[in-house]
Amino acid sequence: RTKFANYLIYSFFISLITLYGVSNWLPLLLDRVGLDAAQIAAVNAAGQTGGLVGSIAGARLLMRQPPMRTAALFYVPAAVLVAGYAVAGADVAALAAVGFLGSFFLIGAQNILNATAGHIYPPRMRATGVGWGIGIGRIGGVIGPLIAAALVAAGWSPQAIFVAAGL
Repeated sequence: RTKFANYLIYSFFISLITLYGVSNWLPLLLDRVGLDAAQIAAVNAAGQTGGLVGSIAGARLLMRQPPMRTAALFYVPAAVLVAGYAVAGADVAALAAVGFLGSFFLIGAQNILNATAGHIYPPRMRATGVGWGIGIGRIGGVIGPLIAAALVAAGWSPQAIFVAAGL
């Protein structure tokens, strides 16, 4: 259980670095590839909708599959799809599809972690373990946008930032 608890805490951290880094900087990065405000809003809406649907789908799958396997099933496509923003260029339909599917898997995976944390720890330390996992994740949630800001300030292209986020 200790090994899985460590993986879970690392997963919280990295997951929220990516989630908050991409979601907070997505409007600026989409602006830089040439989208207007309405198009950026449409891509963001597609992503939020995907996250909602992915959270529900992840919860249903989590009821039938082992927690860490379920998380892995969501994180692998999430990584590919976040990097997929780089390939979509300025094609709004492609960006919306990538946003929907990327958020389906990334936000879905984050919610799978939240649920999984309760299964990893024994009852006597469950609240502490879940709290630590979420707390470490929130540190990642603060660091993610700072990393994206540093990459933007360093002159990285939106495509390079999306590929780095996917990795």
